[in-house]
Amino acid sequence: THPRSNDAYKLMHDGTLALTRAEQQGIRVDMEYIEKKQAYLTAKIEHLEKKFKLSKFYAHWAHSIKGRVNINSNNQLAHFLYDIKKITPEKFTVTGKGSTDDEALQMLNIDELNLLLEMRKLRKVRDTYLVAFEREQVNGYIHPFFNLHIVRTYRSSSDRPNFQNIPKRDEEAMNIVRQALYARPGHQLVEVDFSGM
Repeated sequence: THPRSNDAYKLMHDGTLALTRAEQQGIRVDMEYIEKKQAYLTAKIEHLEKKFKLSKFYAHWAHSIKGRVNINSNNQLAHFLYDIKKITPEKFTVTGKGSTDDEALQMLNIDELNLLLEMRKLRKVRDTYLVAFEREQVNGYIHPFFNLHIVRTYRSSSDRPNFQNIPKRDEEAMNIVRQALYARPGHQLVEVDFSGM
C-alpha cells in the first residue's frame, strides 16, 4: 500500500477514536433551565400569535381564503402575498414562484411578516434544540453521535441531537441554546474554529 494511504487510514482511525471518547464523555445540559425556557418560549409564541391574529393583515388573509388560515403553511402565505395582495416577490423558488423563506420575508419588511418570522425562530429554538436536548439527555448529559464515515467530503457530522448545528447567526437563538449547555465542575467548554486556517 502507498504510504499516504497509511497516513489517511491513521487519521481516520485516530479521529474516530477521539470522537468516540467525546460521545462517551457527553455534554452536560441544564434540565431545569431547559424546562423553564421551553415554557417561556411557548408563552412568547402564543403572545405573538395572538397579536398577529388581531392584525388587519390576518383578517384580510382569513377573508381571502374563505376558510381556516394556517399560519405555518408557506403555500397559503405565498398565495395570499403574491396572488391576493399582488406584492412583487423579492426572491423566487426554483420553480419560479414567489418565495416565503425567511430571507424573502425579511426582504419584504412587513410588520406582520416580521411577527411570523419571530414565531418561526422561537419555535425552531424550542422544538429543534431544547426539545431535542431534553429527549436525548441521560442523567443530565447528552451524548451526540459524531460520524466520520457519512459525509462524502469526510467532514464530521452529528446526530441525536445534531450538535454541529447550534445557532450562531442569530444572537438571541444562540444565547438561549448555549445557556442550556455547561461544563463539568473544574472544566471549561471551548469552541475552536479551524475554517480560517
